[in-house]
Amino acid sequence: MLAFSCLAMAGEKVTLSQIKVCESDEDCVIVPYAHCCGSTRQAINRKYKDMYDANPQWQKFNDPDICAIIGQCQDDSNFDEAWCREISDLSSALRPETKKECAMRVSNQPGDINQAEDSQE
Repeated sequence: MLAFSCLAMAGEKVTLSQIKVCESDEDCVIVPYAHCCGSTRQAINRKYKDMYDANPQWQKFNDPDICAIIGQCQDDSNFDEAWCREISDLSSALRPETKKECAMRVSNQPGDINQAEDSQE
């Protein structure tokens, strides 16, 4: 799996998965994204938008092995709102926890697009 990171202004290392972390809906913004499954956009934390725009490697994903497994993603052309959703982090079997990350949805409708995650940390 691919790992992308960038140094923030204060010298802190920021990973692609960290730019999705949020606290509230206002933190999230939709940005262009080219995924081999057909996704054209993704939601990230707006405080990392300039960094995202400056890192073309964060704006696309095209690993042939993973893409073959994923297949076709849901059409995201009608998703027009970024929001902060709670997800379960099951990475620790001893202490599963809930965290929040930016996602996309159609405004004024419940649910969200569960984008194929490529685990680019």
